[in-house]
Amino acid sequence: MKTKFNIFHRNLAVGIACILLLQLYSCDSFLTKTPEDQGSQTSFWSKQADAESWMYGIYNKVEDAMAGSIVLWGDARTDNLHPTQYANGVDFQLNLLVSSKDYANWSKLYAVISACNIGIENISTMDNIEENARNSYLGQCYGLRAMAYFYIVRLWGDAPLILESWDGSQETKYNGRTPVAEIAEAIEADIKECIRLLLPLPGTGNLTGVYYFNIGAAYVLQADFLAWQGRYDEIPAVYDNINMLRTYSLVTDPLDWNKAFSDPENSTESVFTIAFSKENKPTTTYSGYASTLGYSGSNPGFALSREMYLNMVRDSVDIRLLGAISRSSISGDLIPENAPVYDGSAGGGFNEIRQIDKIWPLGSEPGVFQKSDTEFLFEAPIYRYADIVLLYAEALNRTGDAEGAIDVVNEVRAARGATTFASLADYPQQLGNTPGSREKLIMDERQLEFFMEGKRWFDLLRTDWYMQVLDEHIRNLQIIRGDEVTGFTNPAHLLWPISQTVTTANPNIKQNPTY
Repeated sequence: MKTKFNIFHRNLAVGIACILLLQLYSCDSFLTKTPEDQGSQTSFWSKQADAESWMYGIYNKVEDAMAGSIVLWGDARTDNLHPTQYANGVDFQLNLLVSSKDYANWSKLYAVISACNIGIENISTMDNIEENARNSYLGQCYGLRAMAYFYIVRLWGDAPLILESWDGSQETKYNGRTPVAEIAEAIEADIKECIRLLLPLPGTGNLTGVYYFNIGAAYVLQADFLAWQGRYDEIPAVYDNINMLRTYSLVTDPLDWNKAFSDPENSTESVFTIAFSKENKPTTTYSGYASTLGYSGSNPGFALSREMYLNMVRDSVDIRLLGAISRSSISGDLIPENAPVYDGSAGGGFNEIRQIDKIWPLGSEPGVFQKSDTEFLFEAPIYRYADIVLLYAEALNRTGDAEGAIDVVNEVRAARGATTFASLADYPQQLGNTPGSREKLIMDERQLEFFMEGKRWFDLLRTDWYMQVLDEHIRNLQIIRGDEVTGFTNPAHLLWPISQTVTTANPNIKQNPTY
């Protein structure tokens, strides 16, 4: 039986939960209020079905927060892409972000946090609920809250830390920004509590499976968090923990790899996926990945970069090339000489590859996809098993196990059908963004594996590559476009602007520098 919830029942539950959410707070008031008395909510929290309805409402808010944002957060500002003349691609690629645009608003992530806060406070004290279901729901709330805060601190830095529900009063004082270090402590505590609650429950309780925050997702988030903090020596134990679940594995067949995007609940690669139902589709044409994430029709704001293409075609039989791009989109042979070229004309280019098709089911052979404009379900992988595998390789390299790190990279390449493998002789240097660096080997592998899955930006930040990679990328674009050549020179711009909507509503939220 499929673990994905029935759309009709989910929508009904979402409707009930959202009405209650609106009664309890608004998105703006959440960041400005003091803790509330829970007594007014007790009439709702009387049976297990109420808790389940609330959880459906939380996942609806997770969808709302992540739809259209995954690629913007993790790919749009990086060397994975170059801009076209459409939408806001130039703003992201040339580091011209402004606080007046919707992408600067963190409110949808805080809506997730607020719904989790209310769920934690009420589900923990409910009667008439099975203990396994209680622990499952609470574990998911802690995990989703940690994930939301983890995105916030990496994108905006200091931010309000709010771990209680709120009363909606217009007369209580505004909340200011909490230092990242303090939020990090809260994230780690939430991850540990999530693991404590979910670990005894694999395959039990309600709302379980790849579309819900599960124990596997908790472990990958934990490894991701530890890497961000530079605590690489702790990652191998987390890697062992997820493997002890005996649930996940790297796949070797192109059709199986594609299932991580088109049929994740039947993929051993899938850990946590957000499914956007047809009602949430932002456009009426679904001819490519970027179109699904909020760009108009077949004219997305981004195209495949030359650098990304060269990474893809290093091994023409690697399933991650023709598992991501239609063969018909690529001109000529799969060789470096046929890489797309950005010419800067009207903000666009020529020989562009704009359609990233890995979200569609593969057809009869790699590079052929079963596309449809009428039947579509965008299923965005937040965490896949390959993510923690390559974080493990990164940890081995950082802690001095050079051969182990290269072996893990080769394990991933072998699973993907590659014929080109790495050797220690070719990568004698431990760190850095240079050709002989093992760190570059691993980051190149992550760039290829997770293209358009929202990972590259955070990888660049974590490894301190951002200045070198982004500066070179932006300089090349500026030269081609005939713009003033400034490159990426201001580390303050690694943080995103905070929305004017937020700073206007709450004077204690100070804008990030230089915006």
